[in-house]
Amino acid sequence: MRCASRAHRGGPALIPRDRGYGAFTDTFEDLHGLRQLPGIATAAPDGRGYGFGAEGDWKTAVLLRIMKVMATGLTGGTSFMEDYTYDLAASHR
Repeated sequence: MRCASRAHRGGPALIPRDRGYGAFTDTFEDLHGLRQLPGIATAAPDGRGYGFGAEGDWKTAVLLRIMKVMATGLTGGTSFMEDYTYDLAASHR
């Protein structure tokens, strides 16, 4: 939890609003010394209106940002994520 909390606190500095950023992505290919995946750190900006796409999926990030802008002023919230399922059957390996 300490690692997640540290990443959460540092997250806003990585995507500053004053530069006009409205969406971001991440990748798990190379964590550069992180002890765990930054799950909490990536969820928090989503709650502040940023679009997010995992694994470098910029199209999902942009689509989510567009949906959030369209929903401005409406009650409730909006979110979007890519849904996928692994086929772990031995015959498909």
